[in-house]
Amino acid sequence: MEFCNGNDLKELMEVKGWKIAPETVQKIMKQLCHGFKDMMDVLVLHRDLKLQNIIINFPDDTEKILAMSKDQKKAYLRDIDLLTTNFEIKIADFGFSKKLKHKGHINKTICGTPLYMAPQVVMKKEYSYKSDVWSIGVILFELLNGLTPFHSRNKVEFEGKVEASKYNFKESVKQNLTIECISFMSHCLQHAE
Repeated sequence: MEFCNGNDLKELMEVKGWKIAPETVQKIMKQLCHGFKDMMDVLVLHRDLKLQNIIINFPDDTEKILAMSKDQKKAYLRDIDLLTTNFEIKIADFGFSKKLKHKGHINKTICGTPLYMAPQVVMKKEYSYKSDVWSIGVILFELLNGLTPFHSRNKVEFEGKVEASKYNFKESVKQNLTIECISFMSHCLQHAE
């Protein structure tokens, strides 16, 4: 297993006050999509993609970060300019992952983190690798908006929002979204398998 020195993306977002530049989100998503492609190349379905399972690494600062206290590391993550810093992300925690027999392999096991689950998983229906694509769309939304698209107070409200596939951006976020970003996200968050 590779060592990553920068904690997970949720911690990074928390220390940055849930605000990172759209260009940084694009860098993260590009790497996440490459990681997803690598998983698909070997027919691995993750089934629990979320910010906590995406680890960030700063390869040029390993020794410096290793010498830091917890508080120093938080300050480093808070203050680092991700637009000008070399970083890489790695997908982690393959505890729920499954090796597929083929790309169209259908799964029935309900597992993962509810706020990132595809509608088919939430509704206890069969699902495919596209459930990970849904999770990638949720991650993109969360990186841009500061919370998941179907954030809810209870299970019934959550299931209703997922089934309806309705989500809204904060007004301040809408102004910075590109057509490509909106298109990518809407393609990821397709309700139909």
